[in-house]
Amino acid sequence: MRQLAPGVAIECDLSTGQSDTYRLTLAIGDFIRITVEQEGIDVAATLVRPDGGDLLAVDASDDNYRPETVVWIADAGGSYTLVVRP
Repeated sequence: MRQLAPGVAIECDLSTGQSDTYRLTLAIGDFIRITVEQEGIDVAATLVRPDGGDLLAVDASDDNYRPETVVWIADAGGSYTLVVRP
């Protein structure tokens, strides 16, 4: 699991059946905007609460070349997880 940092782009290759997981450390009131570029494969992104429950799932674009965007204001501090999967 990799740590996400503001302004740092991360590239990864995914294929069917794979997922990639990232950690975000947030304080109450922190705003996040994460853009997942889709390059030839449709992906979904799920933001997971510090307690392990799913918070938000984004799969708005069926176009394999349009980005998915996760936007959230943290209502609790802690270690969140972002899971990206085809």
